[in-house]
Amino acid sequence: MLPMVKQTVERCGSPPGQVLAGSGFFSIENLKRMEAQNLDAYVPDPNLARSLNLGVRRRGKACAAAHRGLRRKVRSEGGRLAFGR
Repeated sequence: MLPMVKQTVERCGSPPGQVLAGSGFFSIENLKRMEAQNLDAYVPDPNLARSLNLGVRRRGKACAAAHRGLRRKVRSEGGRLAFGR
């Protein structure tokens, strides 16, 4: 995911305001790198994506602080608007 962000910076001259990606791009490492670059990332983990798509309870707990923060952000009003849910 970071190579795509780098390419955006190279082409546009500035970083994107938000990074919105599907659950296939989710990893704790990606979240940490996005936070380190002060990027507003919305990348749900597979369990949260399933919950958002099917309206069922998600399985599993988020252990990493970055992961818990991302789940809160994706479930927020801004996150629902970003994902069209």
